[in-house]
Amino acid sequence: MFSSKAVIKPFLLFVTISLISSVFLYACSQTTASIIPGGAVHKSPATITATATQLSTNSSLNTSSNIGGNSQSTKVFATASIDPVTAVPPIFEGVDIPGEVETWVLLGVDEELPFKGRTDAIHIIFVNQRLAKASLLSIPSNLFVFIPGYTMQRINVAYTLGGIQLLNETLAYNFGLVPDRYVLAHPSDFEWLVDNVGDVEVSVLFPLPDACKGIRSGIQIMNGEKVLCYVSYQDDYDEIDRMRRQQQILRLIFNNLVYNGKLSKLPQLYVSLENWVETNFSLLELMNYIPLALKLGDPGRISYFMIGWDAVQLWELPDHTQVNVFLPDQAAVKKILQNAVEAVMQPAPLSELVLTLEYQLTQTSPYTATPVMTTKTPTPRSRTATPSRTYTATPTGQAGTPTRTPTAYTYPGGTPTQVIPTGIPTIYP
Repeated sequence: MFSSKAVIKPFLLFVTISLISSVFLYACSQTTASIIPGGAVHKSPATITATATQLSTNSSLNTSSNIGGNSQSTKVFATASIDPVTAVPPIFEGVDIPGEVETWVLLGVDEELPFKGRTDAIHIIFVNQRLAKASLLSIPSNLFVFIPGYTMQRINVAYTLGGIQLLNETLAYNFGLVPDRYVLAHPSDFEWLVDNVGDVEVSVLFPLPDACKGIRSGIQIMNGEKVLCYVSYQDDYDEIDRMRRQQQILRLIFNNLVYNGKLSKLPQLYVSLENWVETNFSLLELMNYIPLALKLGDPGRISYFMIGWDAVQLWELPDHTQVNVFLPDQAAVKKILQNAVEAVMQPAPLSELVLTLEYQLTQTSPYTATPVMTTKTPTPRSRTATPSRTYTATPTGQAGTPTRTPTAYTYPGGTPTQVIPTGIPTIYP
């Protein structure tokens, strides 16, 4: 016969293991949340503490999705850790992006290093190297979206909260996009680039008498300081107009760089900016894109889109700030995204201008100049919590602002005449 001790010990062991398992499962159910397949966010009764670091480890936060046009079995997002002021939208159902189309993102922040700052310029670029076509899609910085692991907030704080990784997660959740490449510039980086590539000839449709020391309508020649103010200034809710100005300047800078053989400066520009601009482009990769850049200099090969008034709703935050933000219409945003992708899939013949641009590049003499840069440490700048900000230009060389000294370049036969198209982008949805 078996003794009582022989029977009781296994029984107690079984009960103990069962209790431990029950407690563990209950604790897990109180500290995690899942995004159900339909895209709706399901919270557990307890406070959700999921963070962005759980994206690759927490198996209870999985959902099927099609991100960036590439079918994936699962895509993980962290749920809100702060109660949102409005409903969290479902995961964006990605548009159909062919495998040959690359996705880049251009970002401009409002603070100097070492501070992260907010991204006041967000531009998605779709690139098709085979057809030599590109589309630029601008996203309003005050678009109210879900930031995974945090809450509903303006998209321009995603980078501030979690760097480029969290920004990519935010783009994936709200637009179905995962950028292959990114470039992030600070105010002085952008200003220095314009001064080094050359002043731009801007066609100003609407004057800005109260900004940037006054900007009149008509053709204006702008240096880096003036251009930075022109693309940064925002009055009340003119975010859409600011995006148009940013698109206009990006096109002019690109043309200024492609025309007259200035792409020969690319190695020096990269070396001068590599410790300031944040990017995952290498110099070799950029050099390999030069033939594509020359083809994109052909007018009409870059299309311009934006998430504008037809795709957003103005909404006042339910707090004492009385700040207005943009709530996106997912159906309208998806249509704009699809149009931007389709634009780079339409073949078109190249004009003879491309041959001219190639000839100009081959005729540019090599340079041996070494860029000179100062190494000042930026000092914190005060921030005032107001619904809108007015950009104030900082004089070059002021203490606490990084400065760079551009080097003069010599061309055979003197400085070539710059042929720079002017005006604002003509292709809008």
